[in-house]
Amino acid sequence: MAERAPTDGKRTWPWAPALLALAVAAAYAGSLQGPFVFDDIPNIVDNPTIRSLWPPQRVLVPPADSGIASRPIVNLTLALNHALSGTAVWSYHLFNALVHLLAALTLFGVVRRTLLLPRAPERLRADAAPLALAVALLWALHPLQTQAVTYTIQRCESLMGLFFLLVFYCAIRGWSAPSSPRETDPPSSPDPAGRTGRMWRTGNAGQPRKAPTGTRGLWHGGAVAAFLLGAGAKEVILVAPPLLFLHELLFIRGSARAVWRASRGLHLGLAAGLLLAAALLAGASGRMVQPERAEVSALEYAATQPAVVLHYLRLALWPDALSFDYGWPVMPLSRTWPAAAFLGVLLALTAWTLARRRPVGFTGVWFFAVLAPSSSFVPLPDLAFEHRLYLPLAAPVALLVLGGHALLGRAKRGPAGSAARAAGVVLLALLALALGARTAARNRDYRSAVALWSDTVRRQPLNARARLSLGIALDEQGCGQEGLAQMTEAVRLHPRLVRARVNLAIALLEIGRAGEALEHLRAAVALDPREARARSHLGIALCQLGRLEEGVRELREALRLDPSRVEAHLNLSLALGELGQEGEARRHFEAAYRLDPRYVQSSVRP
Repeated sequence: MAERAPTDGKRTWPWAPALLALAVAAAYAGSLQGPFVFDDIPNIVDNPTIRSLWPPQRVLVPPADSGIASRPIVNLTLALNHALSGTAVWSYHLFNALVHLLAALTLFGVVRRTLLLPRAPERLRADAAPLALAVALLWALHPLQTQAVTYTIQRCESLMGLFFLLVFYCAIRGWSAPSSPRETDPPSSPDPAGRTGRMWRTGNAGQPRKAPTGTRGLWHGGAVAAFLLGAGAKEVILVAPPLLFLHELLFIRGSARAVWRASRGLHLGLAAGLLLAAALLAGASGRMVQPERAEVSALEYAATQPAVVLHYLRLALWPDALSFDYGWPVMPLSRTWPAAAFLGVLLALTAWTLARRRPVGFTGVWFFAVLAPSSSFVPLPDLAFEHRLYLPLAAPVALLVLGGHALLGRAKRGPAGSAARAAGVVLLALLALALGARTAARNRDYRSAVALWSDTVRRQPLNARARLSLGIALDEQGCGQEGLAQMTEAVRLHPRLVRARVNLAIALLEIGRAGEALEHLRAAVALDPREARARSHLGIALCQLGRLEEGVRELREALRLDPSRVEAHLNLSLALGELGQEGEARRHFEAAYRLDPRYVQSSVRP
């Protein structure tokens, strides 16, 4: 029997997609020219696999040492952008904004159709469309989403979010579709006692309705396909199958046995997809740029996360202190136990609602389950990043909207019903405008690397990585002394941060202070003997100081570690030439020219 959801009358709100599109366009119009920053550089600018769409197997195998090593779908989208605009940023940002809009539209469909399922609360059905629009609108305009949308490489998060939502949308459409050409709808027959909440939509009274063959199978096949595509974007989608099982249990079936009996094909398909996704992710070795700290243990990571998650929740309710890079410190449980206790209460409430088969409990499961891969016991290089809340944010937004609807519902029953409805619309409009304005303002912080990192340092003055990044951005903008000061402060804050020492040394070499640079480069090599960039510039510093033999040894070692270092080939060529080894010098010069002709032409002046 086709499990068709009841219609929400004439209130289908066909103009809702247009409203969402206008809102997203207004909020993100100022983001199209923001430069590549941070992880964008190694994963986009320096990514050789996106520079051509052919052969396809090259595009679908990202660099093994990159942050998108196990994310072929992300790499494919980057290659499409590169084919369209090279490294001009506008097409990348436009793609991200379109993905975000599609995710918002899909969320609208998921929420609306969920509120029309048999076990959804009856009082929500008549308002399913406006409630879904409110959730999707506030979610799309929330400033917390900017990092997943405007920060280019974090399309990993937004793409995964889109496919995650498509898994649910396709599954729900399949549950409401016929599974065979013989399937017909019975007459409308709600349970007189209202216990099951089952109400079926019919055609003409009592007459069978013809339907296309196997529509349910097509929709459920789409759900499995969306899951597989999402696995190629980010591994968080692995929690989608168990969440979908729970969704069907709470909103349609009422028991796990009924779920299995009615939808085992869908769930078996997703289980097979899980195995394929696990095989894809098993080979993942890449990560984003070098973390600010040494590896964190699982226990240290887990002890810190309650404070991080509580911070996420605070930003969800009041997004006043957004930061591009927190540099969140490891915190012992003795400091985070109040946050852990609060989250424990929320988890207990979620468990209680699930035990009573209350559909509202699904919002709690959604929040904690989707956040779990990045905020539990699995240590990641960074303890906090705002883009991790991209999908989980839908849960507190939905609770806010449903809570407001419940409060207004009481007023609607009184004499001031029309006023209550008007107040609800006004409140939603004001909240959407406030969130949209804050998002547009946050997007202005992305207008340049200096603006973004200046804002980050202002909020996180003890973040060495932010100081370093600001120093590099200032140096590239021609503010060498200011950049040097920021890089020096980064080294003072974090003496073991190899990248800070290397970049500070490079800045010192550029102004002729090779002796000071040498000190930092020796420290960097001592911290990480396999850091080819440090070895290469150590050789350059030694050559500048006239210690050619020592410099040649370091440059050779740098090339042994990384044969593609063009500056090592070029400087080794110059040093060998001064030592009279013309043949080998020529070979290294030719190697440098093959690797990067422009670099060689700009470096070797007549």
